[in-house]
Amino acid sequence: MPITEILNTFTVFVTAYIVLYAAASFIGGAPALRNTVAAVILSIAYLRPLPVISDTAFAVSLTIAALLILKKELAFGEFTLLTAGYALVLAAVTGAEYIRLSFTDVGDVWSPVVSGGVAIAISVLTYIMRKAREQKVYYDVGVLTEDGREHKLKGYLDTGNALYSDGEAVVVLSERAALKLKLKATGYMAVNTVSGVGLLPETRLKYKIYYDKFRHKLYSTPALISDKMGRRGYDVIIHKDMK
Repeated sequence: MPITEILNTFTVFVTAYIVLYAAASFIGGAPALRNTVAAVILSIAYLRPLPVISDTAFAVSLTIAALLILKKELAFGEFTLLTAGYALVLAAVTGAEYIRLSFTDVGDVWSPVVSGGVAIAISVLTYIMRKAREQKVYYDVGVLTEDGREHKLKGYLDTGNALYSDGEAVVVLSERAALKLKLKATGYMAVNTVSGVGLLPETRLKYKIYYDKFRHKLYSTPALISDKMGRRGYDVIIHKDMK
């Protein structure tokens, strides 16, 4: 393979990786392995389009595949942010390329630099904005156990969590935290997910949400135990009504 093709392949991959990194920055980033796999898929879509379908259809189908890789084990609100972020980054990159082609003499060799620069700028801006509002979506959650002890967990306020059980708001607890607290399921609840309807173990949880240093609220609600949350930096998905 000529050195120019190797460099072109590498450039396409790096650009795709940076764009995906920028999109994932809207949800705090994505694991490097998934980001790399998604970038490889997008690079293949760009460099080796299938002749049986149009380039656009192939690129769109593999873009969706990349999003499916990145959204694994994400809450609904996070997946929505990721999808919207991906669209925003692509729109910004496309706009920058239009300006370059229409109003400047910058050659095509600089196209990856322009695209990557826009993506990096969005990543930095998103990071600054996320840090500014971080305290508004992440809260300490004190789970009260039968022995009277309070166990502090990190909670994430998911505006997409609209689960109810008999009119009560439902929170989601990671399986790891449930095992640590020795919680046992008392039943099951059917939940709609992106992959279909699933049954999750349900228990009753008594807990405090600490909104700031001087204010907290005590709750007693149903809680679902999920083995799909992974390691996200929090163990409780707080209901949208609890903000």
